[in-house]
Amino acid sequence: MMDGEPIHAPLSGVPCVWYSYKVEERETDYQAGRSTSRWRTIERGVSEAIFYLEDDTGRCIVDPDGAEVTPSVRLKWHGKLARPGYAPNQTGFWDSLFSSGPYRYTECRIQINDPLYAIGQFLSLGGTTVADFRTEVADLLSLWKRDRSELIRRFDKDGDGEINADEWETVRQQAEREVMASWHGRTKQTEANLMRKPGYGRPYLLSVIPQAKLTKRYRRNACLAMIAFLLAGSTATWALNLRFGVTP
Repeated sequence: MMDGEPIHAPLSGVPCVWYSYKVEERETDYQAGRSTSRWRTIERGVSEAIFYLEDDTGRCIVDPDGAEVTPSVRLKWHGKLARPGYAPNQTGFWDSLFSSGPYRYTECRIQINDPLYAIGQFLSLGGTTVADFRTEVADLLSLWKRDRSELIRRFDKDGDGEINADEWETVRQQAEREVMASWHGRTKQTEANLMRKPGYGRPYLLSVIPQAKLTKRYRRNACLAMIAFLLAGSTATWALNLRFGVTP
């Protein structure tokens, strides 16, 4: 874990390095003397706090924002309050099916000291490369674009309410100066490494399942998806033949 305030899962209060949770409330509708129930999500959240991943080669800071996470703990249970303040040690299918209460809770966690397999963008913060530098400049420019009024206030020199090509070049140069100053400040400190979500749609995975087992799982899911696709295609063909009287 990082220094500072520890991370606690919101529903159980258990210390962890990552969590996601969801609270649902049962709603019942009455129509024509019949009742139907459904679950409505009233609260959900995912941890974005950074944490350390450590092995024999050193220590890496992990930013979980945007990651596809396979946790070690998955719990689902029911209760009478919107915030239960506790969680059972474990839950199974029958526990979830037969437990009662108007609220349903789901909590997933990566526990402290869990083994973790990570694949994403790895950055060394103790030294820079051209690719890393350009990425940080692009990230900073993207951040500035989100606050258009502040961007115009800082860089709209001709006062027309727009950022023209010359002014945008000034924006870019200022972003480069700020990123360079940030890099210089970091190199004076102990070297650190960072794992984060890569760009261009590349995968970002954090999994307590070892790489070999995770690969098998993805292959199995891909096979099941292909089978489902073929079955759907066969069903559609059969339906069209039945509808229009086409025979093979």
